[in-house]
Amino acid sequence: MQELEKVEALQLEAVRHHRVGLRRTMTGIEDAAASALIGRPREWRETLLAHVDGLREAWASHVRATEGPDGLWEQIRTDAPRLDGKLRRLRHEHEVLAAEVDGLRQDLTDAGDDESRLTGARERVLALLVQLARHRQRGADLIYEAYQRDVGGTG
Repeated sequence: MQELEKVEALQLEAVRHHRVGLRRTMTGIEDAAASALIGRPREWRETLLAHVDGLREAWASHVRATEGPDGLWEQIRTDAPRLDGKLRRLRHEHEVLAAEVDGLRQDLTDAGDDESRLTGARERVLALLVQLARHRQRGADLIYEAYQRDVGGTG
């Protein structure tokens, strides 16, 4: 295996690792949001907040692994410059989704024990999970387009 192929393989393995962690975090948030809210708003909110904090960490790790120095995107720009527009779109999504996570956290904090407001926050969680799933799929498609390798959609 050539040196470049070794680097690409290591970067793709790192991306797979981060994808699995992000997917597990998304599942945890979904489970927390789906739990009973009525009659237990404080417990529900505190549990969900802990999962949102975990998502913030997993998201930051994902962004570092893709956009950071020596990240996969730097290599894709070198290997497949035709994909630069798609990389820019994904970077923009990173910013938008980070803001969504922060906004969700603030909504949960501001809602206190108000079940009506927490129900609205639950809807926001579900919408965020859809956005994250779509982003993950676009990223997997881009990697496949660049390297004809699947990074996997599960984890």
